[in-house]
Amino acid sequence: MRVSVIDLGIGNVLSVASWIKRCGFEANLIQDENWRSNTKSIIVLPGVGNSVSYMRALQNRPALYNAIQNGNYSQLVGICAGFQVLSSSVSEEGKTEQGLGKIEAHSKPIGHNTFHNGWETLTSSHFTVIEKRLNIRRKVYFNHGCGVYTTPSYNGLDDTNKLGFSNFIIEDNIIGLQFHPEKSGVFGEIIGRSILGV
Repeated sequence: MRVSVIDLGIGNVLSVASWIKRCGFEANLIQDENWRSNTKSIIVLPGVGNSVSYMRALQNRPALYNAIQNGNYSQLVGICAGFQVLSSSVSEEGKTEQGLGKIEAHSKPIGHNTFHNGWETLTSSHFTVIEKRLNIRRKVYFNHGCGVYTTPSYNGLDDTNKLGFSNFIIEDNIIGLQFHPEKSGVFGEIIGRSILGV
């Protein structure tokens, strides 16, 4: 399975590419000049960084931006800041930018000078079967200051954190993860094999 990792020159691109390889898939780093818009693949938007700057960098790569906006992918996966830009808008450090509009949500700081960092156990019942079968804990690693807040009318699968933002969303062929699967050990790799192996 070909997985295209968007490389804007920012964020944790190589870490995500390494995670994809550990999950058993080929990771191709994609920049504007080597994008092939007639080839559908899984697209991964890596995380880490300011979501407003991330969105602006993506807008400055028209081939990448247009391919995503035109739905030229079999699946779109956003991680951390890459998840945040899937929203209708992103706000960070007093600046706001239009997002990709793939999910009915807004990304904004989770609180004044609040940073969410560390390991947490996902409470969603969707992982219960995986956990019981493999006898593992559902711990994932978070590292962010902004979160995705879905609108009241949102009807996709939305697992909300105790702080009010989404841990993850699943809507058709769009998946957003606020946590970092590439830093989440064995469970992160199980998630990767599950979402990338479609």
